[in-house]
Amino acid sequence: MNSDWKRAFKSELFEQFARIGKAMASGARIELLDLLSQTERTVEQLADLSDLSIANVSQHLQVLRRAQMVAVRRDGLYAYYRLADDGGVSTLAGDSRGRRDAIGRN
Repeated sequence: MNSDWKRAFKSELFEQFARIGKAMASGARIELLDLLSQTERTVEQLADLSDLSIANVSQHLQVLRRAQMVAVRRDGLYAYYRLADDGGVSTLAGDSRGRRDAIGRN
């Protein structure tokens, strides 16, 4: 059972790395992450600042959300995007030591 848990954990971790890799494979998405690292923004603000269409920004944000790199907060008619508090962004920053330690303990 312990081996099954490790395999499932590692598989999920590697899938997350793949989602992050896909998210980072676009210069436009990297620019959006840079803009979101400054402050929370709406799709319209991101489109204006990046010279991309609203539809294009929305598509890029969906990829970033699937990679758990950005989070969304809805307020009335607006959706405000920000860098995620956990998951993809901390993993991208190299914070996988705790995960490797957890695998080794079991």
